[in-house]
Amino acid sequence: MALTAVDRRIIKAAQDGQAPPVAVPPATEVIPPVVKEAPLVEAAFELKLNPDDFEPALVGAVEGLNKHFASEIAKVRASAGDVEGLRNQVTQLLEETESRNLIALVEQQDTRIEALGPEYEDVLGKGSSFDLPLDGEILKARQALANAQGALQDTFSKDGKKMATELAFQRAVSALHGDKQKQIIRKQLASQVDKRNKQATSRPSARNGESSLSVRDAALKNSKKLYAEWGEPEY
Repeated sequence: MALTAVDRRIIKAAQDGQAPPVAVPPATEVIPPVVKEAPLVEAAFELKLNPDDFEPALVGAVEGLNKHFASEIAKVRASAGDVEGLRNQVTQLLEETESRNLIALVEQQDTRIEALGPEYEDVLGKGSSFDLPLDGEILKARQALANAQGALQDTFSKDGKKMATELAFQRAVSALHGDKQKQIIRKQLASQVDKRNKQATSRPSARNGESSLSVRDAALKNSKKLYAEWGEPEY
């Protein structure tokens, strides 16, 4: 019979005068059993006296005490339920108030956008923001405008200053839609110049000592008025 590796080790240890090695079985992990906790059961408060050992009056007094404590415990439980109900009402009220405030802010912003005029409808749309598609470009443009407006106001507030909402809105429009703003101003200037030209050709001379403005001077005058009204666009 062929010797195994263990047999050879035992023989070698015996030849060397050593005790033969003893194989130690690998340790096994002992997993403790899972003990399920019993559900908590609220015990009722109740004192009992054996009528055979105590006077009837004392037994009756203890029973009255049991009823009194049972009544008080019921009141505490009812009060806890009332507190939880009140907490839920307050939470609901806060959520409704926050929702109403958000709706009011969106409606105010929609009013400012509408006041910009129809020239901005191709980039900011028209109507209520709540009627716009959630994944539409118009609603994204309005959100970007509100974000820029908020960033301007936050920057001022960090320096201890306060920027009016309307001013922040106008600056945000200039920052995000400067090209559109310049286009509108140019169009209005051209309209004013054309109107001035027509007036100049229909009025050959000045009246009451007033000198007639040239087309260039009239355009400059109107441009200053428009910039004062809209704010100079950012280039």
